[in-house]
Amino acid sequence: MIRTNIRAFLWLSILLLVGACGAKQRLPGPNFPASGAPFIRASLLDDPAVLKPEGLRYRMILIGDTGDPAEVEPSHEALRVWGDAVADRTTVFFLGDNLYFSGLEDDDRERGEGILRQQLEATAAQKVFVPGNHDWGGLNPTRASVLYNQEEFIEEAGAMFRPRGGCPGPAVVELAPGSGSAGAGAVVAILLDTQWWWVPEEKRSDCPGRNTPAEVVAALDQALEAHADDIVLVAAHHPMASGSSHGGMSRGMAADLVENAVISLGLYLQDIQDPDYQTMIRNLSSALRQHPPTVYAAGHDHALQILDGGELAEVQVVSGAGSEAKVSPVTHLPETIFAHAHTGFVLVDILGAADAPKVLLHVIEPGQQNPVFTWEIPQK
Repeated sequence: MIRTNIRAFLWLSILLLVGACGAKQRLPGPNFPASGAPFIRASLLDDPAVLKPEGLRYRMILIGDTGDPAEVEPSHEALRVWGDAVADRTTVFFLGDNLYFSGLEDDDRERGEGILRQQLEATAAQKVFVPGNHDWGGLNPTRASVLYNQEEFIEEAGAMFRPRGGCPGPAVVELAPGSGSAGAGAVVAILLDTQWWWVPEEKRSDCPGRNTPAEVVAALDQALEAHADDIVLVAAHHPMASGSSHGGMSRGMAADLVENAVISLGLYLQDIQDPDYQTMIRNLSSALRQHPPTVYAAGHDHALQILDGGELAEVQVVSGAGSEAKVSPVTHLPETIFAHAHTGFVLVDILGAADAPKVLLHVIEPGQQNPVFTWEIPQK
């Protein structure tokens, strides 16, 4: 019996030794299962076609709801990479709710200024801050004095705050010139303070030519018409459509019960279906339809979304995931092109000559070396 076992062991040893000589080499690396992050080759980050594309005329970075950052905020780290890559041809648009919960209040300036400073120092690129409802003051977002504090601090730091003075806009900023005698193909931003539509008339600032809804719509229509042959970004805090919480997606059973209770009291959470919100959409849409911009961008909902613009724009962007702690769930609508409940931002690259531009959207998520999604806006 012992001899039989020894003989079997010897034969097994011989077979294993011979098999090892001809065995397929096994890969030593780790597994990347569906439950975890994918592998992306790190060297691609340095590929000029991704980070610094050839023929780049201008880059716009759209990031909103950045006002509740972590001590080390992941979106800021990504912002530094993509903003600093071509800082001289890049503008970062902070799409409102730049400071939670109640804007830059007099008795909380040290904390508030520290949060704003994090954003101001996140990248060397030019920065434009657009007001959101929280920048007007938390549970009572109608306090212009709180808004003025933020405007003053940001502009003293060398960045732009637009529109200024508690006015609704539009404020027009030319980012890159066009070509030819008419200057067609310029890159232009038209900025709105959409929280103005919720501020009672008696609390609004005096803004000549912008003091009534009709005047605001007329001014927006005029600005869009003047730049009808340009690449136009309209940036505001409130989206025209969204598949996230403010668009009607459930906030969770407990939160939905609270929301229903709030609505029963005649109060609202600035959700798209709210009456005041619908009034704003109807008014602004009447101007957007006449001369649809290339991109309508907003925050307010804390997720990343790219949607077909329909009659209002070539594409709509909802980029309100600038604070990792505040990311909210998101679903898809019939017009959705991309949706992800993940911190990050949307980047717009304008390539080529002014008379034949190519406009690319990239979704940037911290932790990924490359854009997680890229889409070229079809040229009309």
